[in-house]
Amino acid sequence: PTWRPAPPSSSSASGPACFFQQTVEVECPASRASGACYLATAEVLSPVRKQIRKIENGALHLYLLDGSGSLSINENADSTVRTDMVGAINRISASALNSDTKNNSLSEAEMKSCLFGRSLVLPVSNGAVKFGTWQGIYVCIDSWDAGSKSSIRRRIVVTGYSSDSTEVRKLTVRVPEKGVHDISQNAAK
Repeated sequence: PTWRPAPPSSSSASGPACFFQQTVEVECPASRASGACYLATAEVLSPVRKQIRKIENGALHLYLLDGSGSLSINENADSTVRTDMVGAINRISASALNSDTKNNSLSEAEMKSCLFGRSLVLPVSNGAVKFGTWQGIYVCIDSWDAGSKSSIRRRIVVTGYSSDSTEVRKLTVRVPEKGVHDISQNAAK
């Protein structure tokens, strides 16, 4: 991946913005369970570590390209979290699928993928991703091919954004029925 300046913007109030983008692969070991959650922080971030170090203030966007999967940020100090996550996902999706079976066109894997989603945005400051205590990136495999492979690969597009600005910018939101409200004071708190 290369580090490139973003195109100039007439709304930019300060220094140049930069970005990078790279697709990384995460290998998830086979599971006999109905899906699994894999702690993949190192596999996702290691290939782009040098680019992340260049970000003083910015964000990292992760997008899972493959279907029947999702991304999540969760506690990673206790390995039972993974089992708990899979159990909760299975219970919630089974309940949703069973509640309206005649009008439900979603597969179980699609339902599970909808619970977490396929993308995450992480803050980056001073060259490091800012996680909470004991947090990590999980790849959740929502279905397993009965062909029984020893592992499955998932592709994740990692995009980093940087701005040289540390300035808090004025933020205005237009609400059609209520007019314009300056919320920059609340956003700065």
